[in-house]
Amino acid sequence: MNHDYFYLQMNALMNQRKNVWIVDKEDNDSEILSYTTNKGEKAFFKIKQGYDSTNGFNLGLSCLPNDPLIKRTDEEKYGLGPNPEHIFCDGKSHSDNLKTVKGLVEYTVNYADYFGQGFGFETINKLLHENVLRDKVYKENDKLEHNWIVIDKSIDKSSHILPYTSANNEKTFFMIRYGDFGNGNIGLNFLSSNPLLMTEQERNALKPDHIVFDGHGSFDDHVNVAKNIVRDAVDTTKILEYSGQNVGFSDIKKYLHQSVIRNQIYKQNPDLAQNAEYIEFKQKQEEQEHKQNKPAPQPGIKSSEIEAAKKAGYVQGVCECVAAVGNDYTLGKKLLAEMNVTKKLAKEYASPETFKALESGVFAQKQEQKLEHQQKRGHRR
Repeated sequence: MNHDYFYLQMNALMNQRKNVWIVDKEDNDSEILSYTTNKGEKAFFKIKQGYDSTNGFNLGLSCLPNDPLIKRTDEEKYGLGPNPEHIFCDGKSHSDNLKTVKGLVEYTVNYADYFGQGFGFETINKLLHENVLRDKVYKENDKLEHNWIVIDKSIDKSSHILPYTSANNEKTFFMIRYGDFGNGNIGLNFLSSNPLLMTEQERNALKPDHIVFDGHGSFDDHVNVAKNIVRDAVDTTKILEYSGQNVGFSDIKKYLHQSVIRNQIYKQNPDLAQNAEYIEFKQKQEEQEHKQNKPAPQPGIKSSEIEAAKKAGYVQGVCECVAAVGNDYTLGKKLLAEMNVTKKLAKEYASPETFKALESGVFAQKQEQKLEHQQKRGHRR
């Protein structure tokens, strides 16, 4: 997720309503926010000040299924339990830390109000955990700007290289450089070999993985757009690594591609740029188009056979993306319409397994009747 958009969205959602925190005087002035999910389940967020000999005063945060104001034992009365789920201590004042923690909690519940149809306690707790990780990663990645290495300097054109070592100690490199790439002048590469050990001619000979061109502004403006794209990919990587996942070169390459797509979509529709299913669909669509444009016709194969194979590959790719959307019927129908793939084409060209998945989802008769009924009701109104 684009980190600037995350905080803009957080502030916008927090302004929708005023959440009421209750101060528990019996428990060292801890603060509690009660929240009821759309499923009718309760979630209680508790913030309490703590202390350890290494970091001094800190704040503990937990998301609880039971009301901590209803005291059952001394342990429950005077604590968050054995261990708070999240601890905040970054050298700021108590009021600054409290503002940060409350901001993350309030963003979580407002996000759930806005997007969380069917959210239960477990989903709310997971969402809070993701937001805490995201906040931690964003603060760490604020230092990324100082790690870029600038080489091949000329009047105002240069190459910018960011070394990145993943959690499994795999060394990789992001490179941004100027050049005439046809439909843009900023090339973006993700490499497993160190470009600092290449000559300038070898670096310039590399075909960019992605071309970034923002349309307006100076060379430095375009470089900053590319750096934000890289940061978005690094954010995603670190969040997954903190969650315990093993992220390798091919994974980061995929996240970079998604970040490039997200940047393109963000200019037209910021909300759609945060739809993970749509980003994945666009990524597969681009990969499919690249595969179709890559192979040359082989001798002995009729042009009609080549066209049929291309069509089958295209339809299968679109159907796989729609199947990946899952239960989002409206989005699935929208994607099929945008890509001009009908049920008849899907049945003819998609694999039996993929078409079977669509028959139980977007092509399900009950779903189509439901949509038609809703449309008729809308016309009558």
